[in-house]
Amino acid sequence: MLRELFDALTRGSTQNPERLQHSLDLAIVEALNEYEPAEVRETARRSRGRPQVRADEDTRQLIIEAAAQEFQANGYAATWFADVAGRAGVSTNTLYRLIPTKAELFTGVVTERISRFVFEVDTMVGRERPLAELAYNPG
Repeated sequence: MLRELFDALTRGSTQNPERLQHSLDLAIVEALNEYEPAEVRETARRSRGRPQVRADEDTRQLIIEAAAQEFQANGYAATWFADVAGRAGVSTNTLYRLIPTKAELFTGVVTERISRFVFEVDTMVGRERPLAELAYNPG
């Protein structure tokens, strides 16, 4: 098919130039598909922006830990997103994308601390049923 299109182009075809261009584009895509497996074509596409250094959940955990230190050192009112981001080693854009408000950030810190406390109590007591489960299903 490419050979026919090439011949038509070099001979000065009477075919509509737009239609000829469209046919040529289709032929090129078809030819490329023959030589490149679908798996290669799919993995060759890149997402926009820089590749992530770590998963969002890991980054969120770093942010929560940094925020806990900032809240403890400065208090709620004097803690700034830029300080938390700097301590966590992320940009403020990343911080706002993952945790958009200071209230959510504080809630995350408190939730993390409570989860750790409950886990430690469960471990020390050696209960058959964890306290977190008892809180939701006391029976």
